[in-house]
Amino acid sequence: MNIFNNVNIYITVLILAITYIPSTLNIVLLGALFALLFYKNQKKFVLNMPGENLCVLLFIIGITIGFFGIFTKSTSLYELIKHIYLFLFPFLYWHIGNYLVKTRLITKKSFLNTLVFNAVLISSIDIIMAVFKICTNNAYSINQFRELIGTGNILSLIGIYILFVYKNNLYFTRKQNAIVISICLLSSIIHFSRMTILYAIIFLLFSNFNPFSKKGKRCILIGVCLILLLTLIFPNIMGSYISKIFSTLKEINFNKSDWNETTIVLNWRGYEVYCALDQFKGFSIFKKIFGNGFGTMIDAKGYAYLVSQKDYLSFLHNGYFTQLLIWGVFGWVIFALWMYRFLKTSISISSKNDRNFSMILILIIIVANFFVMGPFFSQTIASLFLYISVLFSLNKKKHIRRKDSCVNTN
Repeated sequence: MNIFNNVNIYITVLILAITYIPSTLNIVLLGALFALLFYKNQKKFVLNMPGENLCVLLFIIGITIGFFGIFTKSTSLYELIKHIYLFLFPFLYWHIGNYLVKTRLITKKSFLNTLVFNAVLISSIDIIMAVFKICTNNAYSINQFRELIGTGNILSLIGIYILFVYKNNLYFTRKQNAIVISICLLSSIIHFSRMTILYAIIFLLFSNFNPFSKKGKRCILIGVCLILLLTLIFPNIMGSYISKIFSTLKEINFNKSDWNETTIVLNWRGYEVYCALDQFKGFSIFKKIFGNGFGTMIDAKGYAYLVSQKDYLSFLHNGYFTQLLIWGVFGWVIFALWMYRFLKTSISISSKNDRNFSMILILIIIVANFFVMGPFFSQTIASLFLYISVLFSLNKKKHIRRKDSCVNTN
């Protein structure tokens, strides 16, 4: 078997790269993989991502304004290059997924099974590494715990979702399903992440999950048992986690002016946005409309050292306000139109399961852009375009085949 014709290899390498290697190396890997698939696809390339022409416009505006900003010292060449390659991630993931379908390297069944395989692989590694770090270090608060073991991987939730919704497309037995769900659930829960709860709610809204069914009751029981077990093992951390959930809105509040080091540490995300808005207010009318361009340095008013070794921030947790600084109000309009194009395409998918799955991933991108940098600045969120691309391309291919068969029978 030719290794370059094995979809498991492509998807697994991509997922491992997202999880374990820095973005600077990952962009090189994606570029090489894109070039390989471009060659296998007879060197054909088209802008077929929904709203991709709008994003090309953002790219041109960002690079043009950013380049001229270097001479006025309103942007940095280092940050300009960094923003450019981070911006490219969602588009590389999209076209790689599209090429995998076009070159017939992937089918729905192979794609779904590969995702579940990688979900259990990443979750297992995650649990093992977390146990090792917990056993060799002390963590007495939720912040220390999160700093120790990280924030988890959304692939764990994707694996659980696929097991529930696409069970007829999977090779896993009932016992294997239970093991996989337990591993993925544990991996999701141990990180005490508020984003995981938010993502889980989105998955549940579009799933066929029935809490009163046998499988639903079993899944809830496993989840409750895992939470109780973690509460017994980490009582202090569980308490601070619950407290953190209730203080979420307070943490992102930026509508205040009496900042000091204590309130900034406790309310860092809100402070970031406060700084961004203050910087935006100082822009000219032109920059308020079109932004400061790639390479924009965000002034944290002397407090960047709390999260960075630089004396400025490259981007914020809130992707919408990073977009506001880089592309202005125009950037918000383009992003809204871009997501609208995706939602519109998703709604047109005939397969209910694929339609719901793609809708979930798009909604996660929209929500994540508010809390964890979003698709232009986070390679993890950008990687969701790989899965959306495969779902869209498989359904488009099915639609074309259906049309061809109708033509042939007339």
